[in-house]
Amino acid sequence: MVALAAGAGSAAAQWKQTSGFNALNAFLDGVGVPDGSGVLAGQVEALEGGYKYLPHAAGAGTGTNFTGKVITDVTGVGGDVSGHSRVVGYNFFGNVRSICTGLVDAHCWSAGDFIDNVLKVDNGQVAEFAPDVGNFSWAIASDLDPVFDGTDICRRLDHLINQSGFIAMVGTTNDTTAALPEAMVPCYNVISVGRSTGVHAAGFTPLTRDGPGRIKPEIVVEHDLTSWSTAAASSMAAALHSAAPAAAQRSEVMKAIIMAGATKEEVASWDKTASRPLDDVYGAGLMNVFHSYRILVAGNQAPGVVPRRGWDLLSLGSLGSATYTFTIDPSAEEGEFSLMATWNRTLTYADPPGPRPGAYNPDLLPNVDLQFHDGATIIQESSSPVDNVEHIYFPSLPPGTYTLTVNTDLPAEVGIAWRTELKQSPRVTRPSVLAATIGLDDLVTGAEYDIERSLTIPYSWSQRDTVTAPGAFMDWTDPSPPAGGKAYYRLNYGTP
Repeated sequence: MVALAAGAGSAAAQWKQTSGFNALNAFLDGVGVPDGSGVLAGQVEALEGGYKYLPHAAGAGTGTNFTGKVITDVTGVGGDVSGHSRVVGYNFFGNVRSICTGLVDAHCWSAGDFIDNVLKVDNGQVAEFAPDVGNFSWAIASDLDPVFDGTDICRRLDHLINQSGFIAMVGTTNDTTAALPEAMVPCYNVISVGRSTGVHAAGFTPLTRDGPGRIKPEIVVEHDLTSWSTAAASSMAAALHSAAPAAAQRSEVMKAIIMAGATKEEVASWDKTASRPLDDVYGAGLMNVFHSYRILVAGNQAPGVVPRRGWDLLSLGSLGSATYTFTIDPSAEEGEFSLMATWNRTLTYADPPGPRPGAYNPDLLPNVDLQFHDGATIIQESSSPVDNVEHIYFPSLPPGTYTLTVNTDLPAEVGIAWRTELKQSPRVTRPSVLAATIGLDDLVTGAEYDIERSLTIPYSWSQRDTVTAPGAFMDWTDPSPPAGGKAYYRLNYGTP
């Protein structure tokens, strides 16, 4: 059964605040905030009340949320607007509810048309899928007939992601007592999405699917319903895509960037084990576009000594390994550390002779493991025998130098992403209302800081200088101190 992932719900949740968009906007002072410009959205919708699947009538958008948008009905049968699809569109690329005000073009399909003419179930090889980010706020709840063979649909969707290179956001259902959906959610190469309350189907992929025992969903977002959580996740993914270089747009790399940016403290009792890399309800945690953006702009970092944030597309051969070295600066009290490794499964198409349709057969999945060392001691491992993600996470890691070893048994293309959040902020410690020199303490060596000044209360801050910390402490002299009156100073991080 093809089912909408929504159900019934109330007013929209304040996801922009809890998922870090407001913090990102403040961090960038509202300038150059990624807004989905240049990204092509793909929205695939289950039918609702007849042949309704569009978020807005095809053509130029109107109204508060869709003015300036262009809706293309790829299914092309004159479908009507559905209420479910409209709200998904609001949260994915709308002008008010989403963060993708710069995203213009959205291509739309009905779920049945997508299954028949893009995945081409029982009809040869998959077609191309043009969008950069695809939103699937629906699920296939059971195998009613061959056209809804969940295993075949998952295999075809995984191959389509590899072939077309898009990010697929897939919603789970809103029922905590239900089993995971039969198709879409169990795919390896998607990012499945739940709610930060934990009110959604979650847990281990079923025995009837490839790779039983894998954790779903991968991420959660605060919203009323999983359909809207998924659309909000798609909006954040599209914003990140618009700011990403080509290598970071790869689905396995962007998946790692999104999941490494997730926060844990907002969800109840998050945990993992060495063999279970994600929480069995909340996945990697609450999606946070601010953290993921800072990982993204820190840039591609090759194995070796790396900065506090970054990402890599790691190509490993058979029995290959790579090592990354991280440092928590001694001037910090401690640091939260989050690292994610993700890789896609690949499939090979087999077209048998005769009238039987061809099929996609999964290749052997690489078994990628992570070991995190303090000196010669392994202090955390992530070694799932079935998942295609691995996760290292420390809520607090003492200052020091650490190494991560990535190992694989088979050749693999692995997206790696990480972040370290220092728990001690820089401080102005010796402010003076008369002298032109102030002291700056608890700095991170080599980091850049913006020094801002206000001459009034209420404060009106203006930037005075950008400095690079030579060590944990330094003095700074205002080049043009005010004559007579008081001055107030503060520090902000410049370059992360």
